[in-house]
Amino acid sequence: MVCKGTARKISSVLVIFSILGWITFIAGFAIRINEYKNNEGTYLNPLHEDFFPYWCFAVGAPFLYVTYIFHLCFNIKFTHYLSILFTAEYFICGGGVLYINGLFISYSYQDDDNVYFEENEDSDGLIMDYYWVAVEFVGVLVSVLFFWFSMMLWPCFKKEKSKGYYDY
Repeated sequence: MVCKGTARKISSVLVIFSILGWITFIAGFAIRINEYKNNEGTYLNPLHEDFFPYWCFAVGAPFLYVTYIFHLCFNIKFTHYLSILFTAEYFICGGGVLYINGLFISYSYQDDDNVYFEENEDSDGLIMDYYWVAVEFVGVLVSVLFFWFSMMLWPCFKKEKSKGYYDY
C-alpha cells in the first residue's frame, strides 16, 4: 500500500514544504554563482572549499528526499536506513550553511568595520549587494525545519508485525 496512515500522509506534505525550502536555497546559491561570474574579483569563488557545506547540502538533499519519499510511500526497509544516513548529512551541512549565513547577517548588523562592507559603510543592516545570503538562509531554515517536523512523526508511523518483530 502507498502511504498508509495519517502520520505518513502528514509527513509527506511536510517533506513537500521542505523541498520548496531547498529550491529556495538553490535559487539563492545560483544567484551567488551568477554574481561571482559577473564580478569575479569582488566576491569569493563559490567553488572554493569554504563553500563545502553549501555544495553538500545542494547535492545531498535530493538523495534524502528520494529515499525518504520511498520510505514514506512504499515502506521499503532499506530506505529507512538510507534516509537516516542522508538525514545526518543533511542536518550537518544545513547547520553549516545556517551558521555561515547567520554569522554574515549578524556581522552586517553589528560591525561597521567589516571588510565586506567597506564600500557601503553608511548603510544600516544587510547590504543589498549580498541579498542572496538572506535567500539562502531562509531557504535552508525552511527546509531543515519542515524536514525536522516530518521526522517528528516517525514514531507515529503504522508498524506492521512481520517475522515476529515490528517492521518500519
